[in-house]
Amino acid sequence: MMKSNTANPHLQAKIDIATKHEEELKWPAFNEETAWNLGNKIRSLFLERKNEKVPEYEHASVVISITLFNDHILFQTSVGPDCKPDNWNWIRRKTNTVKRFGRSSYLQGRSVTLQGLSKGFEQEHVAQDRFHILVPEADYAIHGGAFPILLQGHVNQAIGVVAVSGLPQAHDHQLVVDSIRSVLGSESQSSVV
Repeated sequence: MMKSNTANPHLQAKIDIATKHEEELKWPAFNEETAWNLGNKIRSLFLERKNEKVPEYEHASVVISITLFNDHILFQTSVGPDCKPDNWNWIRRKTNTVKRFGRSSYLQGRSVTLQGLSKGFEQEHVAQDRFHILVPEADYAIHGGAFPILLQGHVNQAIGVVAVSGLPQAHDHQLVVDSIRSVLGSESQSSVV
């Protein structure tokens, strides 16, 4: 069913925040040591939130991956007893999305949804289904959790991907963002959660 072309301010606000994340979170340099520090920060922040019994984290397990675009794996781990092989498939698909579109899988998904709603599609899944006609769902996931590794001085040219899978998509995205902020020493606090 078609709907009138009206803006969705809540969704647009999420897109604006996710766009700001990519503008603010750029590395002066990125190497194996950086990846090790970041991967361990994601792990420790996840466990901290789990131990604090944050509802989305309390019974969750996650997988973490940091790779360069040449497929060089810099960091990978599972955290928690309930990680499944499918979590790694989600990592692969989210990573492919960042590689192809050069922006976070969360931002790509929210943008596709807003474009679909602006074209009159009433439900989010309809917009995503139409997107997957062009981009196969078996290889791409437009759900939050994969974030581009961007370097200062290189305008929107990602060199790799930091990815998490296991939480609801906004929390996957925000866990990565909060961890990058911590390692970079950023005091910004914007959140999509």
